[in-house]
Amino acid sequence: MTPVVLDTLEKVILSDLEPLCPQELEGGMRALCTLMVSRTCTALTGKTQLREDSMGEKRAAQGWLEGGVGTVTFEQACSLLDYDADAARNRIMRYVAAERARAISR
Repeated sequence: MTPVVLDTLEKVILSDLEPLCPQELEGGMRALCTLMVSRTCTALTGKTQLREDSMGEKRAAQGWLEGGVGTVTFEQACSLLDYDADAARNRIMRYVAAERARAISR
């Protein structure tokens, strides 16, 4: 695990939680990063549950995908998941473009 990921874990996990072993921490962080990447795809394709949340979520997802700052950056999430960040970003954007084109053709 990289020092950046460890630093992020220290900030996110409350001090009063029962100490977890490194494998549990890494597993939790991997699950969080997987969810963040998945939610980014969902927000960018407009498949959110509430329409009024859609535009804000899309802007936040686009910003995060493009290197915006957060507790965990897109690059950090990709690194932890053993993804190439640039390749993942390109694939997500191709997926989003395909989903939008499919929606328009309906």
